[in-house]
Amino acid sequence: MLERVNLRALRFVHRDICSSYEELLQKDHSTSLHLRRTKLLAIEVFKILLGERPSYLSNLISPKCNSHYNFRYTNLLNIPRFKSKVGKLSFRYQAAKIWDDLPQEMRDATDFKSFNRLLTLWSGEGCKCAMCKFTP
Repeated sequence: MLERVNLRALRFVHRDICSSYEELLQKDHSTSLHLRRTKLLAIEVFKILLGERPSYLSNLISPKCNSHYNFRYTNLLNIPRFKSKVGKLSFRYQAAKIWDDLPQEMRDATDFKSFNRLLTLWSGEGCKCAMCKFTP
């Protein structure tokens, strides 16, 4: 619903009722609200992994130990299992899911400056969240 409100606001600001949401975002030189939230969550996870956040946040996520059968992907987080749908909306689940969906070079960044540069260039491709899964 927030994306629809953003679409209406962009149409009003640019006085354009015919263009699609993507075209209006390009005119405005911005990204969708969903991609902004995803990037903010990825920044928080990166700071947690660097140890720049309090311990109560770092206790919520845990790195996956290197297994013998997963050679392609490294620097992944444990995705917790939940019995209810509400658990999939938690910070613990969303943070691990978004971090694991990031490209490998972003997860391998060693400092915040390089991670942020890579994150600004990332357009959201490869995201497997429920919202991105059903949009064409």
